[in-house]
Amino acid sequence: PTVKSGHEYRYSVRAKNWGGVLSEAVTVTVKMPDAPKRPVDPPAPDVFCDDLKPLQATVGWGHFSVGKSAGGKPLTLDGKRHAKGLGVHAESTVVYAVPKGAKRFVATVGLDDSQKGDDRPSVIFKVVGDVKEMGEVPQVLAETPLLSNESKLRSWAFDVEIPERVKELRLIVDPTPDGIAADHADWVNAGFVTK
Repeated sequence: PTVKSGHEYRYSVRAKNWGGVLSEAVTVTVKMPDAPKRPVDPPAPDVFCDDLKPLQATVGWGHFSVGKSAGGKPLTLDGKRHAKGLGVHAESTVVYAVPKGAKRFVATVGLDDSQKGDDRPSVIFKVVGDVKEMGEVPQVLAETPLLSNESKLRSWAFDVEIPERVKELRLIVDPTPDGIAADHADWVNAGFVTK
């Protein structure tokens, strides 16, 4: 059966021994965690990713786009159009050098509204920091829960502190095991806070 966030479920459990004899029933109660709550949109960055040249940009379908969705349409999240942002398609990685003095990375991310009527899109966004030193493993600084049309959670907001040692940020959109079909993903008002 399908379970719902925040609901409590009770099950009656009995054990059966090798002889087929059942034990007395025991009641087990399971409370599902509440659905994740979307953070509020962060303030606008001082330095937009749109104005920086990425060190790397790979996408699973189509082209890496600045100011447009992966499908070449306006960036649209939750019914609102945005002029600034990056349009990608899972599986994607976009890498930026951290600008001098940058203290935080901010963005509103999610599934582009162009795919709203499709039940296939499902992705996880990640912000990964890399110090660019031998032996240092890149570190996930933040990630979204699963974003999908089915889950009704289609967007998220990042306001991530950048550790001083981090030299590059990787903006990653991972597909889920169902593949990359219709995974049009937007990084809206993405960039760095320096003040």
